[in-house]
Amino acid sequence: MANVFKSDRGSQQWGTAAIAGIAAALGSLAITIFADGTWSNITALLVGLIAIPLGLLGVLFSLSPRTRGGLVSIAAIVLGVVASAMALVSIFIPG
Repeated sequence: MANVFKSDRGSQQWGTAAIAGIAAALGSLAITIFADGTWSNITALLVGLIAIPLGLLGVLFSLSPRTRGGLVSIAAIVLGVVASAMALVSIFIPG
């Protein structure tokens, strides 16, 4: 009996851009939360802004049948926007 669940495409691999986007977004959030000055908040903003293109790149790569991580890339974009907004607010309203 043939294995109907086996794919001829090979195994899928996680996209590096998706993982890097999530790491950058979470790093930006962590820097924002533990920031002790304006320069730390500016760094958090830059790292959050890096997460957005990495997420977009991850979405682009996930269109390939050999790469997975489309939802992770979308989460990286959303988290990057949230982290950037938090960093931007913390620059102008020090806490």
